Amino acid sequence: MQRMTALGSGLMLRTPFGDIFETRLRRFGAGPASIFGILGLPGIALAAAAVAGTQDTPVDLEEINARAPALQVTGFGVATYGYRSGENENSLAASKLAVSLFKRIGPTFSVFGQLTTLFEEAEGEDEEGGGSGSGELETEIDNLIFSFTPRGVPELNLSFGRFDAPIGFERDDEPLNLEPTRSFNFEFARPVKLTGAVLRYTPVPTWNLSLLAVNGWDTALDNNDAKTLGARVEFLPFEFGGIGITALYGAEKDENSSDQRLLVSGDLTLQPARSLIVGAEGNAGREEGSAPDGGTATWAGGAVTLFYRVHRNAGVTFRYDYFEDPDGARTGVGQVLRSVTIAPMIFFRHAVAGIFSTIPRTSFALPAVALRLGIRFDRSTAPFFANRDKETHAVLEGIVIF
Repeated sequence: MQRMTALGSGLMLRTPFGDIFETRLRRFGAGPASIFGILGLPGIALAAAAVAGTQDTPVDLEEINARAPALQVTGFGVATYGYRSGENENSLAASKLAVSLFKRIGPTFSVFGQLTTLFEEAEGEDEEGGGSGSGELETEIDNLIFSFTPRGVPELNLSFGRFDAPIGFERDDEPLNLEPTRSFNFEFARPVKLTGAVLRYTPVPTWNLSLLAVNGWDTALDNNDAKTLGARVEFLPFEFGGIGITALYGAEKDENSSDQRLLVSGDLTLQPARSLIVGAEGNAGREEGSAPDGGTATWAGGAVTLFYRVHRNAGVTFRYDYFEDPDGARTGVGQVLRSVTIAPMIFFRHAVAGIFSTIPRTSFALPAVALRLGIRFDRSTAPFFANRDKETHAVLEGIVIF
């Protein structure tokens, strides 16, 4: 019988891509397929309310397997109120609704899918110079992953589909982040979604290697004749925390397979104490034929996030973000962007009794209900924000996981 302790937020589960949830289950002899190894939020759906106790309570994995439903359904919703000083705008929005489906098919196969409906504000300005005040709802396949772990070889995993890029500290889904806005590095320096295949090898619990072949940056269908290739190495020396290095190389422009883009990205997660989380990432990229003179364009940046839990149900996040785009290849304007964000948060209950999920590589349990206020101060060396070089941005965000 396999047993382990639910630490802080419960089980720390590693997915086929190794970038969302951590696990030490192989120390107990469990392979990825037997521990619902599949990516997404909140796709680590272990319907085990009857067997999941409080923190530090032993969890019987075999009993969880036996009681798990054939199809597991989870999801989350996000509502926001936002204000931007540069555009003098404020608005309420039902921003996002995501529903995830997960199913294991025997001991070696699993499939995970997430449909996301989100509100996208229409671009452009009205006659008064503000936003258009309109928008539309878009529904997309946010994640769709087919996963295979060979029987008797739990160190190997092959996955195919659409998934979060295994890069950086920030994630695409709001519940997996510690504050409500995305950094310039998240928006401009690196891809968010990839579509393709990943082969992952974990020889020991503290090391893993992933090889990727994908369509390109944030493209569901390939936009040229080339494929983007990548590799990621992770070192997990701590119970909570880790270091990762990722490289991507390939042609990314529409109908252009000649100009190559290279990205090298590193990320670090530390949790030196139960109440303290430190996350950092650095990105450096270059692309042929993208500089104003037709030469090679470059960009670089980094972000540091610090979260401190001040109370059982409250915490505060600080983030510093720096992004340098001298050729305007990523932002359209040659500039240096900086931002400072402070985001207090209150949160209640663990997300859906029986779902063991955490902020990536930490013991911080995803709360069932969270309310957070992000106050962000943006600066640029060019008039980037509504023809200004600075902007104050405030977002009040509510999240419910179900």
